[in-house]
Amino acid sequence: MNSDFLLNKCYRTDPKTLMFAHSIGMGLYETPVIRWLEDNEWLNCGYSFQRDNGKFKLSRAPIRRFEDLNTEGIENIKVLEANDDIKTKVFEIIDDIRSKHPTVSPGDVAIVFLEGQNSENYTLADILSVSIRSNYEWSTVKGYETKDYTENSVFISNRNNIKGLEFPFVICIANNKISENIYLRNTLYMMLTRSFITSYLIINNDKFLTDNSDFIKIYKEAAEEIQNKEYIFVREPSEEEKLTQNRKLSIVSVRNKMSLNEIVFGVLDQYPYLTESSKKSILSSMIELQNQREGEMTEEEIMISAQKLAKTFEELQ
Repeated sequence: MNSDFLLNKCYRTDPKTLMFAHSIGMGLYETPVIRWLEDNEWLNCGYSFQRDNGKFKLSRAPIRRFEDLNTEGIENIKVLEANDDIKTKVFEIIDDIRSKHPTVSPGDVAIVFLEGQNSENYTLADILSVSIRSNYEWSTVKGYETKDYTENSVFISNRNNIKGLEFPFVICIANNKISENIYLRNTLYMMLTRSFITSYLIINNDKFLTDNSDFIKIYKEAAEEIQNKEYIFVREPSEEEKLTQNRKLSIVSVRNKMSLNEIVFGVLDQYPYLTESSKKSILSSMIELQNQREGEMTEEEIMISAQKLAKTFEELQ
């Protein structure tokens, strides 16, 4: 199956970070997996593999960018659990970075939120921005407010403004439940691979609101294994599991060939009395709703929601 969900090879990220990001993106340590590749696809993605009594060992050769560097003692990946103390965890990480890398500058650090347009994260970003300036005398820049990135400021962003950028250190924050949704996992993959020294993943585990206990346990152990052994060692799914999961991805891929804009405007064409301003407002509302749902809306759900909004706007005109 041709898929848009995977990158081929990555020359930015340390191989251990890339292996960890692939593990989360494809759910390799979970049952069932989210995505499994055919043998030739693993090879095309830059992996070597071995089979051992139902287990599958995946490894990557060092890439040129890192082979001449002394990376001994450097943690490339780290998973941290937070219970409504995300700000404290961020400062612990920054303190650790400054201690181990005395020449670090503000522009070497990025803080990225997994969720899209989320008021809770915007509030936390504001708090972090003020506190970073107060604690470290470092300036910050918010990627969702300006496109002007400066090397003299900590870069704070949601997931929508980080693609294509790279930093020595990236602090990834997941504030909500980490589901099996392929777009959420793809976003995690993308965020984690923005670093070329260390990626930190802070996961909220407020059990009253967001229970990520199982995910944290699985991927803390995975991070340690990949960091120490420099390979992925997981069970190989049965052929039935591979087919089932790949079929799910095929459905997702086909379903999303029609963009949100196309679906919404297809609905709005049925309401000729709507003004152009109303149509733009409806589209903006649908984009915000889809971001809140982490891309999990089906085409039918998008159509129903757009119809409801169209009727409401039509009545108000």
